[in-house]
Amino acid sequence: MKKIFVLGIALLLACAGAFAQKYAVIDSRYIFEKMPDYKRVQQQIDAQAAAWQKEIDAKQAELDKLYNDYDAEQAMMSEDLKKKKRRRII
Repeated sequence: MKKIFVLGIALLLACAGAFAQKYAVIDSRYIFEKMPDYKRVQQQIDAQAAAWQKEIDAKQAELDKLYNDYDAEQAMMSEDLKKKKRRRII
């Protein structure tokens, strides 16, 4: 009886250990920084993002200028010209 009891407790402890969650933390930034290809690709991505941001800023400036011109001249425009300018802004 004592052997069965000890065996049961040992089995219970073994099962509890098997169901325990195991996890690991990986510092991927450290790994990527050690890779020369990663640095090269990251520089290319940064350059492309800067080019896109420059393009977006230029288009936004153009849109702001069109809107400000429309707003300033709106009172003196005909209805047809207003529609054309609004369509161009949109």
